[in-house]
Amino acid sequence: MNKLNIDLKELNTAEQVLRKFGKVFEFGGSENSEAWGKNWDALFDSFTAIETGGISGTSKKFSLPLDVIILNYSTFKESCPEDFKILNDVLRETTNEYEIEGKQLHFRFE
Repeated sequence: MNKLNIDLKELNTAEQVLRKFGKVFEFGGSENSEAWGKNWDALFDSFTAIETGGISGTSKKFSLPLDVIILNYSTFKESCPEDFKILNDVLRETTNEYEIEGKQLHFRFE
């Protein structure tokens, strides 16, 4: 299984976390990671097309199975508990969508 770490150290707003995910996954393309929606719905939509380069096809393509490990998330969780819950819901929904297709995209917090 491929692994990818996302470090949320010192990130304490939803905007910062969304930008971090956008940068790591190159949503909007490697040259313009600011081109995607940067909201929870856009994050979910982008994840559901992760194998094909995102919604517009300009993002980095990822091969599955993929295990995404989210590190140092406590500052965000404490600063924005509601947004942390939304992030967790988005990640869980994404995992469920892939499982329905018989594919593996897992997220875990460490």
